[in-house]
Amino acid sequence: MMSSLDKKPWQSHPVTQILAVVIIYVPPYAFAIWSHLSQRTTTLKELFLYPLLIGGSSVLLILLVYRFICGERIASLNLKAGKWYTDILVGFLLAIVFLGLLVLQQVAQSRWLPSTTGPTPEEIITLFSGIVDSPLLLAIWLGPVVWLGVAAFEELTRVFMLNRLWAVWPQPVACWLTIMVSAALFGLLHIYQGPVSAFAIALQGFLYALYYKRFGRVWPMIIGHALYDSLQVIQVVIAFHGV
Repeated sequence: MMSSLDKKPWQSHPVTQILAVVIIYVPPYAFAIWSHLSQRTTTLKELFLYPLLIGGSSVLLILLVYRFICGERIASLNLKAGKWYTDILVGFLLAIVFLGLLVLQQVAQSRWLPSTTGPTPEEIITLFSGIVDSPLLLAIWLGPVVWLGVAAFEELTRVFMLNRLWAVWPQPVACWLTIMVSAALFGLLHIYQGPVSAFAIALQGFLYALYYKRFGRVWPMIIGHALYDSLQVIQVVIAFHGV
């Protein structure tokens, strides 16, 4: 197998890394912006298919581009060595931390920025209307949709960008600038939830990027993200049935 030590010259070129990032980022972000600007109503079927098809195909594309265009071993997405049980534990801790930050955001927003608490996005209403009374749809959402189409897609996209651009610009200032840009793009992807939520999600992206810079492990980010999303869904479903 090709290792990172026997790459072809073009695979190490800075232009290759930048083009690889463009290939990974432009299609899903262009689709997300188009969906937001078109203001069309997303059906329940589309809410399931889009993450699975776009997110799943993007995960595959990331791995293929990283391996065959950038010439890197997939394992090198992890910047540092680690243990599987440590990754799981840290993933749970990340989920708890971000859920705590979500609670703080909601309290602060309701107290100091009540006017920014707008109506629930139509997509979220459609989703919960479909899954609260369907154990099968709930299982599919909490399974492949959340883990592959959302968490793996978003975290691998973030890690890919950071990993490749840090290889081009390893200077400290450039590293921090890349972190800020990746966080801003992450917030932009969720602008449909409103400006305050988009800002809070951009902050989450910033913290995830900091974690990757400091600890260099990918699996805890995916696990933490998936648990964070899943626990919110479970909470809403339990509250609905408790009424």
